[in-house]
Amino acid sequence: MYLLFSGILHLMISLNACLKLCIIYIAFILSYFKRLDKTKRSKSDDCKVDIKYIIIYYIHISICIKLHDIICFMRILWLLFIAYKYYFIFSSESARTKFRHNNQHR
Repeated sequence: MYLLFSGILHLMISLNACLKLCIIYIAFILSYFKRLDKTKRSKSDDCKVDIKYIIIYYIHISICIKLHDIICFMRILWLLFIAYKYYFIFSSESARTKFRHNNQHR
């Protein structure tokens, strides 16, 4: 159970690093198109990207991904709690039936 949990956690961390690179790339593209949407622009401004939009998009997408990670992490913890709880219920029930079975044969 611990290996499964740590494996899922490592997978989430590695995916998070890949997602941050994708976020920077997406923010760069969105900021470039935002710059092209402006009606009054000169020829020299076409190649420039406004860093303000990159930061805004990066923060926005990062917050959405972090909220999604937190929700997934809480689901995993909830499933582990349920599995742990039912494991002890079933193990204690089987221990009770074994104890009764041994006492009946005496």
